[in-house]
Amino acid sequence: MPPPFSYWVLLGLLSVFGVSCLMFWLHVRRWIHNRNWVMLGDWARRHGFRLRRSGRAVVPAPLAELTLPPPHALVALERRRLALLQMDTPAAAGGGAAAGGGSVRRWNVLVREMEADWPVTALRPAARERSLVDLFSLASYPGLLSSERFTIHGADSSAARAVVGSMLMALLPQDLGLVLHGRRMILDFSTRPFDGIELARVVSLTDQLVGHLPVLKKVEVGR
Repeated sequence: MPPPFSYWVLLGLLSVFGVSCLMFWLHVRRWIHNRNWVMLGDWARRHGFRLRRSGRAVVPAPLAELTLPPPHALVALERRRLALLQMDTPAAAGGGAAAGGGSVRRWNVLVREMEADWPVTALRPAARERSLVDLFSLASYPGLLSSERFTIHGADSSAARAVVGSMLMALLPQDLGLVLHGRRMILDFSTRPFDGIELARVVSLTDQLVGHLPVLKKVEVGR
């Protein structure tokens, strides 16, 4: 004799099927609609970073004082002595035409703490129409550097001369900007995507740059 029909068994099977469909939908939504966040979160966990979204992300010094209104952080990845962030600034800041006619400009930036204390010194990509370096309003030293890749800027000619005579320009790709500001190194990689592959590259690059920083003699700012 076949077993009697059971509504409880049918209800159990339908419940299992419904839960399976729900889990499948959640996984598909996670990987399609939130793919970038999932990938950034996975990368952050593997490399020891804390991922913070807009509202909790903070723009570190000295970037926080660059513009009025202050830069707005969209996403930040933070760990000891190192921060990676994507931020917006007013389009009018730094001069030049607004990119695409928008009201804001978007930047991908790395900020790393250093041992040395530098007067503000920067290498600006010569071929780029706009660069984060422009927001610092630094003097230019065209007589110190003859290069089609970078221009040298800063608050102190001795520090600028030390950068020109170092290995920094040989290590720095021509689409990236570099700022040495006090005990912080700032890397502008706005021409590149804000994803795990590129983040790993710029973190590795700053390790090399810090290792090849020239020895800076004690100088007086404005000398």
